[in-house]
Amino acid sequence: MQGRDRGQELLAEIAKLQKTLKEKEEQYQAQNIANYEAKENAEQNEKMLHSLVEAAAGKIGQDFFDNIVARLAEWLSADCVLIGQMIENERINAVPLYLDGEISHDFSYALEETPCAVTRRKGYCAYSENVINLFPKDKILVDLNAEGYIGTALYNEKGVANGVICAVSRKKLNIPPYAKDLMKIVGARVTAEIERKKIEEALSKSEAELRESNAMKDKFFSILADDQKNLLATMTGFSNLLLTNYDVYNAEENKKFIGIINQSSKNISALLENLLTWSRSQRGLLEFSLDNINLHSIAEDTIALVKEMANKKHISLQLYIENNSYVYAYKNMLAFIKQNDR
Repeated sequence: MQGRDRGQELLAEIAKLQKTLKEKEEQYQAQNIANYEAKENAEQNEKMLHSLVEAAAGKIGQDFFDNIVARLAEWLSADCVLIGQMIENERINAVPLYLDGEISHDFSYALEETPCAVTRRKGYCAYSENVINLFPKDKILVDLNAEGYIGTALYNEKGVANGVICAVSRKKLNIPPYAKDLMKIVGARVTAEIERKKIEEALSKSEAELRESNAMKDKFFSILADDQKNLLATMTGFSNLLLTNYDVYNAEENKKFIGIINQSSKNISALLENLLTWSRSQRGLLEFSLDNINLHSIAEDTIALVKEMANKKHISLQLYIENNSYVYAYKNMLAFIKQNDR
């Protein structure tokens, strides 16, 4: 009897030990699976970092942005990825938009009542599923029949959120570990490229303005030199007539020649005044004083400046501005524009 009891006890102990071994084996297998998944995730994240480095290396401007959204879409298995900058009226403008394998650049949307608004406010936002129900007024999510979303904010040099990077999926989004850190790393690199592009565009604009300014200056000096040359030629010609043939002409003719010389000298003075006005305007030293100005008088002075040159070229000048025509403007600048509008 005791032997039988002892046998049953041994069987019970064996069963208990088998159960314990089975539990240990299950724990061991679970641990192996967890370790394998952790290793796989680490390898995937490392692969993503290498992929982003490759996307950034040797690429700048639009090529860089296009590569980044394509790599993010691949990493997250997302259907839609965009890099967006804030524009007026609380809207986001896509620097590029990646959608179903195609990249476009002419797209913007309202920020209000979208997950991107949360992203901008919090700095990071992720919904593995059910995002369309959380933001039912987001037309883009509705049109995509979106399920998952992840996004990180972009910040300017003052630390103000002025854009987003986000990815949207039509199925449950498998958000990898360290996704938040990786998205922020990408965001920092994107922000740096946006700032570099802004500086490049500002320099390009400045260079274009400088070229335009130089072209205008060359044209102005050419006109001025031509006018001065003609006026000086007029003065020289009539002064030579007076010098060599003073006694040949009568007093009335001599007075006429002196009048022409006098008018030419006044015109030269006016042209030099124009040059000073232009110089002050270029240096930002010009003070504007608005007055009611007789436009007819300004036009008469302008015609007087070019009358002699027009006569030599057999050009007839007619003034059709009525004498009582007034404008509210800066007199010197108006005269400057009229004299150089050719």
